Amino acid sequence: MNHYVLRTVSGAEYSFDGDTIVSFMGASSSLGEVYRIPQGKATLWIMRDKVESVLEARIPEPHDEWAEVEIDCLDLSVRSWNGLRRAGINTVKDILDHVAKHGKLTDIRNFGAHCQCEVAGKLKSMYGLDMHTGEVTNDT
Repeated sequence: MNHYVLRTVSGAEYSFDGDTIVSFMGASSSLGEVYRIPQGKATLWIMRDKVESVLEARIPEPHDEWAEVEIDCLDLSVRSWNGLRRAGINTVKDILDHVAKHGKLTDIRNFGAHCQCEVAGKLKSMYGLDMHTGEVTNDT
């Protein structure tokens, strides 16, 4: 599945999948070219000259090599490991799913910013994964 991030000149970012971006099309001459992006019941219309970039990102697939890696293999501190286990998080995919749903790991009891940074650092250094986007990057 294709996933895109549209970044405006002002720095706002909009995330959408390939089915959601309906088209890049020429609108009336007074508006010029615009992006039409459905967002729930609303539709974003963003003029082309206000767009800095549209980036295609990779959505991790369940068969990725890291998806079913147990958290035991991450060599985490006892506090981080215990917090994840207590929250029912057993694999790297579980971590990414939790962050996608809740936006962070710090909502887990006794799991503070230090633990979250530790987990994010391990995912980045071991698999090149950005914990917040689930994307694999090459800048490990």
